[in-house]
Parts: sequence; structure tokens; C-alpha cells
Amino acid sequence: MVFRDMEIPLTPEKFHRDILETMTSGVLVTDPSGAILLANTQALKFLRLDQDPLGKRLVDLLPDAEALLESTGSGEQKRINIQDKNGHLMMLGFTSTMTPDARLRITLFRDLGAVTELMKMQMQIAQSEERFRTIFNNMRSGVVLTDQKGSVKLINKAACRQLRIASEQTIIGKRLVDVVPGSAPLLDDASREQNQHLVITFEDGTRRIIGYTSLALEIEGQRITMLRDLTPIMEAEKKNRRAEQLAQVGLFTAKLSHELKNPIASILAGLQSIEWTADLSPDDRMVLETVIGEARSLSNIVDRMLCSARPQEIINPTSLKVSIILKQCLQTHKALGEKYGITLHLVPGPPFATIKADAQAMRRIMTNLVQNAFEASPTGSQVIVGWKMLDAAEKDKRWPNPNENPVCIWVEDQGTGIPDELLERVFDPFVTTKSSGTGLGLSVVHDLVTSQGGIIDILKPDNPNLPGTRFELLMESESNIEAMRPE
Repeated sequence: MVFRDMEIPLTPEKFHRDILETMTSGVLVTDPSGAILLANTQALKFLRLDQDPLGKRLVDLLPDAEALLESTGSGEQKRINIQDKNGHLMMLGFTSTMTPDARLRITLFRDLGAVTELMKMQMQIAQSEERFRTIFNNMRSGVVLTDQKGSVKLINKAACRQLRIASEQTIIGKRLVDVVPGSAPLLDDASREQNQHLVITFEDGTRRIIGYTSLALEIEGQRITMLRDLTPIMEAEKKNRRAEQLAQVGLFTAKLSHELKNPIASILAGLQSIEWTADLSPDDRMVLETVIGEARSLSNIVDRMLCSARPQEIINPTSLKVSIILKQCLQTHKALGEKYGITLHLVPGPPFATIKADAQAMRRIMTNLVQNAFEASPTGSQVIVGWKMLDAAEKDKRWPNPNENPVCIWVEDQGTGIPDELLERVFDPFVTTKSSGTGLGLSVVHDLVTSQGGIIDILKPDNPNLPGTRFELLMESESNIEAMRPE
């Protein structure tokens, strides 16, 4: 500390010097002209003064420091940037006041450089965290960090999307298995080489195939799990396998049907000739009519087999009003429903909804689905058909193109439902739950829907208290002036 003789009491001198030297703030005492009368060691350090400043004006030593000699309000602290003689920039926080007799100015200050560096470090850390979070939330793979109890500590947007979680806020701190039933295996050790995957069925009945790797961390029992939705890949592989199977089955079916069709046609023609010419007793005629009916049934089966063997080509995709398609379906199949003792009920959706599809293909699709529903439902029940537009949440889950607004057409029966073991194969050829079915109807429907860019899903009925199966077709909608006109 340095000081100059002053007419202020500083005794006992040693006591005052010790106090000034132990202070963490710099202390300057100047006269009205700005000449330095006293400066402690911290002041010399903060101002980077390596020579005796006593008696010299502060502004002569540091031209930028003139503001240090401006009074501040009570309790007020100002900041000033000062450049030292070496060109280094200093940030100082200070308070300054005159003594009551206006003979001396006392200035207390401290170097904010350390604080500034801390602020820079904090800002850099915050920026790093923001960059990490941006990368974390834009990863295509899902990432979940859980503690030893299975509670979620961190989750990214991809994982929320794959596990159908509304947002990370809704699951942080909660056990994963409580929010996503059936997800417990995701928290078991699984390396990338093991290619583990899990089929999760969500509340709306949809099923997703989730591939995962999971690793325990050596940090308080935490675990990190990487997720990937394999459903599109598995479906593509399944589609390729189905196409190969259909090609082989189609070739075999076409040959077999061709070989059967001519003999059956001959048998049917002969039986009809007998029916028209022979003098038969009532009992014999009844037997003959039964045989003719069975022959016609066999001929129809052969025709359906031939139909399934042909490539499903969409000849004329046009804009079709969904309301018209389903009303025609209702009129066409109402009598058949009455024959089964079943009511065919229509649940109308938006009246102007249109799809881009082939009219003949849509009629075949609806005929197959409605007839299957009649055969699956008990007498006295209902078969329900209807349509709707998907809301944003459903579209995000079920439709691949976010810029399109698909129309959902459904057919729902009240039968016993499809066994779980058949759900994955229900669209394969010759898979059926009916004793007299060929197992080709749903295979034809699947090909007709997918060849038009649509999707067909199998769900549970809307009413969870009712048994049955609900087939939903998602078809690309088309909006144009003609389609938007009222009926």
C-alpha cells in the first residue's frame, strides 16, 4: 500500500494499513484535482500500475479511468471498461463518494474480469447444452435414460414419437412401464449385435415393432436405451415376401384353376341339361338342384382363385366421393345382410371427402370386406361401415406423408375377432378362419389397397365392450372444386 501525507487521522497507522491491505476491493483516495493520495495493493493490481502513483493524476496514468472519479448514488455500483497501457481491457465495478468537507474522494472498486470469465464459461456451457439438446432431439433414433427404478430421466423426441408419448414432460420422473405397457424388455441388457426387437400394442390397437439396444451405465444405476421403429422396414420385407409368395401361388393357382374350370363347366352343363329334360321325381329334382348349386359354388371358387392369381392393376384412378361409394355399397349389400339376419349400418363422415382411387377396385374391396363381416357376425348383430378424416395425431402415427390428409374408411363386424396368432398373416394367401373360405379375399383386398398407395389396418372396434374386428382403409384424399360441391 502506498499513501501520501494527508490531513486526515490515520492513527493508529498500522491498524489502518492492515485493514486496507486485507480488503479484497481496490481503494483509491484522491484530492479534488484527481491526484492520488492513497492506493492499496489491490488498487495497484486491478489498475495494473507498476509504478508509484502517489501525487499523480489518475487520468494521466489511465485516461479511460476518469469515470472512477464520478460520484455514485448511495448503494449504487457502476461499471467501467478501462484500457491499460498495454492495451488490455479491464472491467471494473466501483462506487465513489466525496467526504463531507469535499476535500477527498474515496473510490472502492473491484475487477469484474474474473466474473466476466465465469459468465463466459457459463454462457459457453449453456450454448453447449443447447447444441446437445438440439442434436439430441433431432436424432432419428430414440434415446431413453432411466434410473435404477426404471424412471425416465431423459428422453428425446424420436423416442416419444416411437413410444406414442405426448411429450417428454408427461413422462419425466415416471416409470417407463407405467406409461408404456409392455415396454419392460426395453430395460434389459441388449447389445447391437443381438438385434433385439419388441412388438408393442398401443391403446388404439396399432402395433409397432421397436428395435432396441440397452446398456447399464456405471453412474448411479442408470441405463441408456436406444430405440428404432423397425415397423416400416419389417413391413417392407414382409411385403416383398408376400409378393414372392403371391407370384408363386398365382402361377400355381392359375394353372390349377384352368385345369379345373373346364371339367367343372362340363359337369355343370350336363347337370343343367338333365334338369331341363329329365322327368324327375320331386325328391330326385331336389337332389339334382343341390348338386347343381354345389357345382356353381365350386365354379365361383375357381373364378375367385383365378381373380386372385391375376395381377391387380388399377386401370382408372379418379376422384371418388366416399359418400357415394359407401351408399352404393349399402344399397348393394343390404339384401345380403337381411339374408344373414344382420343390419348393415352407415356412419357418415365429412360429406365432401374424396379419394383418388379406381372405382371398380373400391367396389371389390368393399364387397370383400362387407361379405367377410357378414360371415363373421352372429345373427341379430350389426355390420358398420363409415368414413372420417384423420386428426393430426392419428395422421402423424399412421400416414407416411405429413403434407397429405388421408380419408379413413372402415368396416366393423361384431364377430369373435381374429386370433392373435393370425394377425400377422391375415393378408397372406390361403390364411382364413372360415371352414369353407379360400383365404384369398383379404389377400386380394390388401393388394388392391396398397397398389393404390393406401394402407389397410386391423383394429379393435371403437366400443371396447364389443367383440369383433375393424378393418380401416387409409386412402389419399383429393380436394378439388368438383369434389367440394354439395351433393
